[in-house]
Amino acid sequence: MAMVPWGIWAGSSWPASRTIGVCHSVRDTHGFLAETVGVPLERVEFLTAGFNHQCFVYVFRDRDTGEDLYPRLRALVDADPEGLGRRVRVELFKRFGYFLTESSEHSSEYVPWFLHHDDQVERFRSEIDEYIVRSDENLEDWTASKAQLDAGHDIELERNDELASQFIVALETGQSIELYGNVRNEGLIEGLPTDACVEVPVQVAGGSWTPQAVGAIPPQCLALNRTFLNTVELTVNAVLEGSRDLVYQAALLDPNTAATLTTEQIVNLVDELLDAHGELIPEPLRRSGEGGSGHSG
Repeated sequence: MAMVPWGIWAGSSWPASRTIGVCHSVRDTHGFLAETVGVPLERVEFLTAGFNHQCFVYVFRDRDTGEDLYPRLRALVDADPEGLGRRVRVELFKRFGYFLTESSEHSSEYVPWFLHHDDQVERFRSEIDEYIVRSDENLEDWTASKAQLDAGHDIELERNDELASQFIVALETGQSIELYGNVRNEGLIEGLPTDACVEVPVQVAGGSWTPQAVGAIPPQCLALNRTFLNTVELTVNAVLEGSRDLVYQAALLDPNTAATLTTEQIVNLVDELLDAHGELIPEPLRRSGEGGSGHSG
C-alpha cells in the first residue's frame, strides 16, 4: 500500500489530492486494543500514524476519564506469556514502546529479527508460509463460489463494513467521520519525505476529506519507518524509471532479505520472481540481454 498510491501520484497526472489508499489494519488494531483493555471502542481516543503495515498507536486514551490506557495494556501483556496471541507485535511493543498495527505474521516480514533464526521462528510462532496458505484458501473460496454461480445456485451474502465503503458513504452523504487513509505526506509526519505515502487520520466532512497532520513521532518509530522507506522508495523509482537495478537494490535493502540471504541469493530471488510473473512485469524490468541481470559492476 505504501508503494501503490506513491506510484500513482509520482507516475501519472492523477493528483495526490484525489488519491487515497485504504487498509483495515489500523481500524482492526483499534478494535482489538479497545476490546483487550475492556473499554468500549467508541469511548477510546486513538492517534495512529506511520507507513501502512508499520503504523504505531501513539495515543490510546479513555475519552471519558482521560486515562492513558497503555499502562493497562502493559499489565495485561506482562501477565500473559502467550503475548495476547500476537507474539511478534507484543515483542515490538515492548521494544519500541507503542503498539504496532500489522499482524504478527506480516510484521515479522518487515524487520530483520524474527525469520532468520529457527528458534525465533518457533518462539514467536512466525509462520513463514502463512500468506501463501491464506492465498491458497482465498483461491479455493473463489473457485467454490464461481462453481456455485456457474451452476445457478444462490449465494448468501453477508453485509460487512468495508473501509472503502465507509469513505464512499461519508463523501456521498456529507456525513462527518474520522477514518484512516494512505496519502501524500506533505509534512503530515515530520522527518519523512514530502512525496512519501503515509497513513494518518483523515477527516471526512461536507463531501471532502482532509488528512490530519501528526507532526513529530518518537525517534525510534521514525527510524523504523525510515528503514522501511528505503525499500518502498526504491521500488517506486524502479517502476517509474524502468530500472531492474533499482529492483535489486530495493530487495537488498529490505531488512528481512538482508538478514536472511546473501547478496547473490537476493539478486537470484529477484530474477526468479520477475521471470515467474512474465508479462505482468513492465517490459523495461524484464530480463534482457545475456544473463539478463543488468547488474551494476
